[in-house]
Amino acid sequence: MNQSSIQSELLSDEQRIVLPVKLFGAAAFPFKVEPTIFDMAGMLAAEYQGGYWDMHGLSNGGWYMSPMSDTRVRHHPHLTR
Repeated sequence: MNQSSIQSELLSDEQRIVLPVKLFGAAAFPFKVEPTIFDMAGMLAAEYQGGYWDMHGLSNGGWYMSPMSDTRVRHHPHLTR
């Protein structure tokens, strides 16, 4: 079986605008997708207070966001809201 690894790349400021629009549409990302991600973070970690998030592109065409923080936040397996 041939397995290849998926590579992650931190997106530049320009890519932060282009890739989400390409994946989700111009209106969907800032008004639906991004707020949903922030809300889910708050539900999974009661200590989450917002902040800047890094965006990462994946070599398989995928994408993800991660909070940019040196502070660890405990996540709870059950939603808090």
